[in-house]
Amino acid sequence: MIAKFFPWYSEITRPQKNALFSAWLGYVFDGFDFMLIFYIMYLIKADLGLTDMEGAFLATAAFIGRPFGGALFGLLADKLP
Repeated sequence: MIAKFFPWYSEITRPQKNALFSAWLGYVFDGFDFMLIFYIMYLIKADLGLTDMEGAFLATAAFIGRPFGGALFGLLADKLP
């Protein structure tokens, strides 16, 4: 059934399917971890005594800094043995 919509899927091997699933699972957990910050932002603000503006800045910094950190640490990970 899936090969009807994605013909390339029937051509990949079992280890490739496992790698695809692992990458997808990592993406899901990363997204969940990132969204968790926004779900509990009111608790973070109350615990740290932040104003609404400071909480918004914290969320914006996390949102903007995420791709830069991913690129930086991705390059570092590629250079490690």
